[in-house]
Amino acid sequence: LSDFADIFDAVPPGVDELIALSKIVALAQRDAYGIHFDRVVIDTAPTGHTLRLLTFPDFLDRFITRLLVLRSRFDGAANMLGGAQQLLGKVFGGGGGGGGGGAPADAPDEPTAVTKLKEFQAQMQALQALLHDPETTEFCIVTIATALSLNEAERLLLELRREGIAVRRGVVNRLIATDVADGYVARLANGQRQCLAELDD
Repeated sequence: LSDFADIFDAVPPGVDELIALSKIVALAQRDAYGIHFDRVVIDTAPTGHTLRLLTFPDFLDRFITRLLVLRSRFDGAANMLGGAQQLLGKVFGGGGGGGGGGAPADAPDEPTAVTKLKEFQAQMQALQALLHDPETTEFCIVTIATALSLNEAERLLLELRREGIAVRRGVVNRLIATDVADGYVARLANGQRQCLAELDD
């Protein structure tokens, strides 16, 4: 159990960004600060990080559910094992009494850590529902006209569709005018035109 407790001493990568995203959405939805937002635009991280971020709410929802079930099982065992409650309290935030007896089976107060976990789980469920609602949310893919970037954009598009997240439009940045005369820049422009032709196909 001491090894299990160490897991909760460090925040998993991506949780801070997920919480920030959830807070932004909550503020926008309830017109916080007296401002109504018709549209909220969030500039996401590169493809790989974004895909992990978008699937993280579902992962955390399932993880917290299992964690609460595990705690419930340990709670029952702690009532019979006496002093074990103190150790479980350290892991799960349950506190535990100073004596050797177990916690009462009918203890009315839910530990603060468990309450917070349930609140966080509800936030993740709401965020997951919002991300997958095509009426309120869509993902706009932004890329540049190079073979590598377009391949990355295609991978992102396929993954977003697989996750059930709406994608209706895209943006291609850094396009060079077609009438440039400089040799190097002209070659870049020609390469972009070839990439855009493949994109059209």
